[in-house]
Amino acid sequence: MEDLIKSDGWLIDPSTGEVVGAYGILDKDRDVETEQDLWIIQERLLSIDAQIIAEKEQLKRITELCQKRINNLLGKRNWLEVRYLPSATEIARQNLSKGKKTYTSPYGEVTFRNTKDRLVIDDQAMVVSWAKKNAPEALKVDESVLVSKIPDKIVNEFLNFEKFMPPGMHIESGQEKVSFVPLKKKEQDDSDV
Repeated sequence: MEDLIKSDGWLIDPSTGEVVGAYGILDKDRDVETEQDLWIIQERLLSIDAQIIAEKEQLKRITELCQKRINNLLGKRNWLEVRYLPSATEIARQNLSKGKKTYTSPYGEVTFRNTKDRLVIDDQAMVVSWAKKNAPEALKVDESVLVSKIPDKIVNEFLNFEKFMPPGMHIESGQEKVSFVPLKKKEQDDSDV
C-alpha cells in the first residue's frame, strides 16, 4: 500500500485523492474533551468553510467570464447572420437538389420550410367581444382569444373572404422559414458501445 499523503492535517490516499483520516491533534481517536479541542475543531471547520466560499466565488467568477465569452461569440454569430445570411440563403437555394427542401454541406444544413397563413390578433378587446358571440370556446379566462380554438370553418371563411373578418384581426401571409442547423452527432446504438 502506498504511503498516505499528509496535507494540512489530513491523510489523503494518493491513488484516489480521497481524505481517509487526519494526523496531528485530530488523529487521536477520541471525542472533543477540552475547550482547546473544541477550538481546534472550530478552526478546522472555519478553514474548510472559507475554502468552500472561495471555491464558490471562483466558480461564480468563472461563470461570469464564460458568459462574457458566450455573449461575445453570440455577437459575432449575429453579425455573420445579418451580414451574410441573405446571400448565403440564395446560394443554398440555388444548390438544392430537385424536390429537396434541405441543403446539406459538411458544416450544417439550410432548411427551407413554408408556413401556412394564420390569423393574428391586433386588438384583443375587439376580438374578445367578437369571440364571445361567435367562438366562445376560443376565449381564455383572462379574456384573450386563442386563434387555435377558433373553428376551422370560421378561419377558412376569414382566409377566403377577408371582408367578413371582424375588426381587430388580420391575415398574416404564409412565408418561407429558413433555418441554418449544425449537423447533429449520430447517437450510437447500444450495440456499438
